Amino acid sequence: MKLLLAAVALAALIHQGTSINCYYCTNNSAQPNPVDPNCSTPDYADPNFIHEWADADGCRTAVYTDGTVERGGAWGHPNGECHPGWDHTTCYCTGELCNNQFCDWADCENP
Repeated sequence: MKLLLAAVALAALIHQGTSINCYYCTNNSAQPNPVDPNCSTPDYADPNFIHEWADADGCRTAVYTDGTVERGGAWGHPNGECHPGWDHTTCYCTGELCNNQFCDWADCENP
């Protein structure tokens, strides 16, 4: 029994992947994220919509021209990276719960 417990503990130590807590919501019921009408507030901070993203290395906020806001986890984007699109802008950050703010095209560096 002790050997089994030691093996389980060792397996847990070996797989110490990264994870990050991000806000996970949208104010648009047509989107797949959990819906919170307050997700579109600029200083979002609802603890009911915190999600731990396994193996993610950052968070994201997407702001659409129709007023939709999506918040969630992200992979492979450095802190402060920003992508303007034709109907939305997505910004990335790498701190715990860092996706509580908005971003817009003005936050992005022009290519």
